[in-house]
Amino acid sequence: MSNYEQLKRRWNRQIQKARNKKMQKIQKAKNKKMQKIFCNQAKKLEKQFVEKANIQNILEIREKERMNRYRKRRDKYPIDWVDDLKESIKKRDKYICQICEIHQDEVDKNFAIHHIDYNKFNLNPNNLITLCNSCHSKTNYNRSYWIRYFHKGSSH
Repeated sequence: MSNYEQLKRRWNRQIQKARNKKMQKIQKAKNKKMQKIFCNQAKKLEKQFVEKANIQNILEIREKERMNRYRKRRDKYPIDWVDDLKESIKKRDKYICQICEIHQDEVDKNFAIHHIDYNKFNLNPNNLITLCNSCHSKTNYNRSYWIRYFHKGSSH
């Protein structure tokens, strides 16, 4: 092999090495860019996932708190607050809502027994009246009005 051919080969190898290095740098740059894009997308997805998980956890916690509040309220009724007492009040009121005067047979749900003075421990029959669920939910607001309303029209 002549010197010229050896130089030509060496020269071609060096050019090929330079091209390979340049291609490697370009590939690294592309990889870094793609990695950065991928990382940013992954971070966004992770953030969204965490936010959804947090929202789900918050909703679950709220539901548990709501159920605990419900249980606590339900547990606070006195021992004498039994179905027999409720049934006797409904019978006394002839299963008629004392506000809208609808009969229990006309609705799907059972009627509620309402404490006129809002004291759960006052189980005096004069303090208890029959209400449909719609009217009973109305009495949870503006309590002073409803106390006056029931005392004015109270025939019990």
